[in-house]
Amino acid sequence: MNIAINTLGPSKIKAGVGNYVYHVIHQLALLDKVNTYYIIINKDNIHQFNDLPQHFRTIRAPNLTTNKTLRILWEQLAIPCLCRTHKIDVLHSPGFVAPLFLPCKSVVTIHDMTFFTHPDVHEQSKIAYFKLMIPPTVRKADVVIADSHATHKDICHLINVPEHKVRTIPLAAEMKRINVRQARHFLRNTYNITNPFILFVGTIEPRKNITGLVEAYSRLHTNHILVLVGKLGWKLQPILERVKEKNLENRVIFTGYVPDEHLPAFYACATTLVYPSFAEGFGIPVLEALQAGCPVITSNTSCLPEVGGSAALYVNPHDPEQIARAMQKVLNSPTTRAEMKQKGVLHARRFSWKQCAQETLKAYHDSMRA
Repeated sequence: MNIAINTLGPSKIKAGVGNYVYHVIHQLALLDKVNTYYIIINKDNIHQFNDLPQHFRTIRAPNLTTNKTLRILWEQLAIPCLCRTHKIDVLHSPGFVAPLFLPCKSVVTIHDMTFFTHPDVHEQSKIAYFKLMIPPTVRKADVVIADSHATHKDICHLINVPEHKVRTIPLAAEMKRINVRQARHFLRNTYNITNPFILFVGTIEPRKNITGLVEAYSRLHTNHILVLVGKLGWKLQPILERVKEKNLENRVIFTGYVPDEHLPAFYACATTLVYPSFAEGFGIPVLEALQAGCPVITSNTSCLPEVGGSAALYVNPHDPEQIARAMQKVLNSPTTRAEMKQKGVLHARRFSWKQCAQETLKAYHDSMRA
């Protein structure tokens, strides 16, 4: 088969969907020596795919695709032509939306349906675009990939597509465990973090419920600071106002985006990861923390119980008091933390990027029979 993968929609940094695309492509390069791949890239992410084997070829999109609006138009108009030119058998669109008129089979990944289920936590422009484009994309696709059973269920219910068309393929993480003493030294020198801390990892935006986390943190009696690791997203102001309102300016640290290679130090040193998101398609930081042996407190909603299994402690994300009690329980009990660490490391072994890529390759083959 000739397989094309469109990497233009995901971020140029390895976060969220961009992280998924990077790992799946590199695992496919290790697994599949038979098929030929065409990776559609642009100048923003070319550096992520310059070490692929010979049967992985790149198609560089014009620089105009770094502009979101122009990129969307280019994808709809130019990608079908590219598929025809290169005799593509299957196009994989890993970022929610595919060209609607294709001369080949279509596989699309839908990471979550929060534009439909939780529109209040998204920008209006994104809601309008994805509500318009996701339904026809899913209906026209030959195979739809969902990150979790929760998203699988949402797709079938909200778009009314048959169950057999959707494959649940869990994501994975690669978070190594490192020496705690070295990690503390690194965080002190690089981020000026010396106190024990509670950790959050993810884009700082409304969907992640940062205001609820700050509210819960304000109710604790602890010497721990709160460290928020992640790219600063939209609607940041209400979060900053809540921090100020609670007089926590010196106790809440925003690191901004952190490179992948720095994350193990944060997970190694954190007393707990708290991830009280309102809704997720998967929740990679939860799995990263479990792999690293960091106790996890997360929401009892959407897919998060699938990811955390019996290893995490679950809370209602709408209840700051419950979040605070869970944090206090973990902070106060070394026994609880030790049990959670042991369970977490074992549970995390169930997920791998290799398995994700194997199932994705199977989806490509299935699309040819659809």
